Amino acid sequence: MSIKRSTWIKQLLMFVATSTSTVSVSVADPTYMIGVNISLSGDVGVTAKLLHDDRKGSVVAAFGASYFPFAEEQFDVDLGVGYNFDHVTPVVSWGVFKSDVLFNIGYSGTDDPGSSASGSGSPTPSLDPAPPVLDTITIPPTFTDGPSDAFPSGT
Repeated sequence: MSIKRSTWIKQLLMFVATSTSTVSVSVADPTYMIGVNISLSGDVGVTAKLLHDDRKGSVVAAFGASYFPFAEEQFDVDLGVGYNFDHVTPVVSWGVFKSDVLFNIGYSGTDDPGSSASGSGSPTPSLDPAPPVLDTITIPPTFTDGPSDAFPSGT
């Protein structure tokens, strides 16, 4: 049984290694989250997390540490998944030491998808508009000798 499992794991690792080396991946900028959390057992704490993506409106993987000041197990390391809103990210994670589900929410350093700080989109436009360009100038006719120049006589 262990031989089959070992072979299956080797095949899975080979597949992952070859597929990730041939697929081009868009790498996003990581960001942080600082916030509060509560475990299913009722412990309340503070957390700091590293999020794999800083773009607003994206699903993110999270890795963090939590401190529960009133719990028996005060420190925890957790892995989870969340969603970046506008500078707020809720995350559901699994506490490794507590072996418990954690619900986290906090401030995060997110960017707008079209901003130039994230490396995507167009450059920021200039605030000064371009001056208008005059192609032709029309000068009205002038009368030097009076209205008779405009209406020639038959003489």
